[in-house]
Amino acid sequence: LIFKVDTQIQKVLQRKIYLKSGGSIVIDQTEALTAIDVNSGQFTKGANAEKHYLKTNMEAAEEIARVLRLRNLSGMILIDFINMKNKESEKTLISHLKTCISKDPVKTIFVDLTGLGLAEITRQKIEKPLNELFYEKTSGKNQYPKMLGCVPEVDLSIKEFFPIDKYFEDTPRDTFDDKDYYK
Repeated sequence: LIFKVDTQIQKVLQRKIYLKSGGSIVIDQTEALTAIDVNSGQFTKGANAEKHYLKTNMEAAEEIARVLRLRNLSGMILIDFINMKNKESEKTLISHLKTCISKDPVKTIFVDLTGLGLAEITRQKIEKPLNELFYEKTSGKNQYPKMLGCVPEVDLSIKEFFPIDKYFEDTPRDTFDDKDYYK
């Protein structure tokens, strides 16, 4: 595949995404909502803990906004950021989260912090989420989704960004079939 698209899609769809700060985010999608948990990745105590938690949460806010767009997640989204004691840090984080999601072309709204301190976001549904395009639904205990491979919708969007015909203008059409090119 050009640019290893299947590998990139699998990477985007991973449940756990690692952050540069050493933390991670874990994304669980259900029928009713998407739950996102932010983890610090390391035990930190003392004066540096609050700074580390804020840094990790800020990085997570940026990655979450990116993942919402890439995965085309919609509906109710609950985010459990790392708890911070300082209310100013919390305000800074929420302001940063609002800025990050405001860049989304799809209507995305920060609703509020719940009583438990979870950030609640809603995002308008435009199309199917990415995971529904690439995975078969399975049911039952210990059954995991099966990767389907490139689907026609994605194949067409790849062609928009990488018009292969332009690079093979001299190749007769009967000797080059672009469907086989992506295999």
